[in-house]
Amino acid sequence: MWPNQPLQPPHTSVTRLALASRAPAGGRLNGGVRRLGERMRPLFVLVAVSMLVGLVAHADHWPEELMAAGPPDKALLGQEVGRAQIGPLLSTLGRPTEASAPRTSLDRKEGQSEYRWQRADATIQVDCEWYLRADGARVETIFEISIEAPHTSTQYATDRGLRIGDSRQKMFKLYGHVYQLSKSATQERYCYCFGDESKAYITVDRTNRVVGLALEASVE
Repeated sequence: MWPNQPLQPPHTSVTRLALASRAPAGGRLNGGVRRLGERMRPLFVLVAVSMLVGLVAHADHWPEELMAAGPPDKALLGQEVGRAQIGPLLSTLGRPTEASAPRTSLDRKEGQSEYRWQRADATIQVDCEWYLRADGARVETIFEISIEAPHTSTQYATDRGLRIGDSRQKMFKLYGHVYQLSKSATQERYCYCFGDESKAYITVDRTNRVVGLALEASVE
């Protein structure tokens, strides 16, 4: 659904880097939620213009000029990605509508899991990474939170105050014009990369309204 393509932020004649989301092309539904069971770890396809070839070839992080200004977003649904455990969110949202079979390492001591809630006002997906402590207890940390919702679900918001249903213009006011852009036939997805290498994904529909929010922790 989201084909890889040269990314062209406004107010610049330089073609930016092409970006594939953590899921394969077409994996995200409406830019906010990925189908359960697809590969979770990040996959970046970097297509550099001549002025950036040397920089990208010798760096394992986004070039500074592609970073969004200001502090990174940390949380959605009151949960800080990369730090919060899944337990409190399970208590808040209740039993998931779907849960993928956990993927594990060869020694079965760590892995990944996915949960989805199909609610009346939104579809929420949470991706986790887990490991087993020495005592056998499973520690499951939230890696990404994605929300897909209609315009009326204004209770869902980012740390900067962007809500489902807000305008594209408000998004630019809060997040600026440094982003990576992917398009589908009906929507546009803006990826804002922060200095700590975490990312915020914002999906806008044909009416220029926000219909998807996602926050992904940095990859260590």
